[in-house]
Amino acid sequence: MKDIDHKTIVEQHGWEYHYPFGPMLTTSHATQEIVDGINAWADQAFAGTTDSMDMSPNLVGNQTQELLVPEDVVKDTGLWMWLVRNAQLYWDAHVNTVPRWNSTYALTIPQLKNVGIISVWCNQAFAGDYNAMHNHSGHLSGILYLKFPEEIYDEQSAGKLGNDKMNKNHYNGSTQIISPSTIGQTFNNHTFDVQKPRPGDFVMFPSWTYHQVWPFTTPNVERRTLSFNIGFELGQYKGEDPRNAMHNKD
Repeated sequence: MKDIDHKTIVEQHGWEYHYPFGPMLTTSHATQEIVDGINAWADQAFAGTTDSMDMSPNLVGNQTQELLVPEDVVKDTGLWMWLVRNAQLYWDAHVNTVPRWNSTYALTIPQLKNVGIISVWCNQAFAGDYNAMHNHSGHLSGILYLKFPEEIYDEQSAGKLGNDKMNKNHYNGSTQIISPSTIGQTFNNHTFDVQKPRPGDFVMFPSWTYHQVWPFTTPNVERRTLSFNIGFELGQYKGEDPRNAMHNKD
């Protein structure tokens, strides 16, 4: 199992955290080795030349193929440790930023004992495919972009214009992560948009966060992504049990 350390992810792979509308999202860029390894497996799996489990009955939306990535492939490509280390970074950033605004939380943070990979699957989309608004199981989920053709970029920028002279196709093929609160809409910041990803771009967010994928119209080009669910095993609280922390002790 190929490992990668936190410092390398932050310094060499552009790891950042964001609070666009409440829950924290993180972004980074996976190694070329991971992208090439998963794509090599997916080329065979989507062509039907290697055994793979169809995930589409369990997933929302309409994509050409949605296949479970076997555990040995996830480990051998280095993706397993990439997911684990990014989840650990997410946890560290969360427990070090939230107490700035909520001092009680600092007293009740549980310890992170283990990070478990629940499931990993690969999505193949062609013109007209989409993924309706949905969320996932687990604690953290996310997207690794594997293929995003230049033709979709062209479609986004050269699409039809409305009466306001604004391009109406700029979301085609994009992923939208959606604010859980209407206050985000009040301040015109109700989505985190991934419109022009490059292969290797990686986004992680809480599993309960709703997100969706818009269709595109360019024929004969493939949009390919990888999705995952991660679960945390939590230990004892560092400080006081939160069930007692709010009690009046006078």
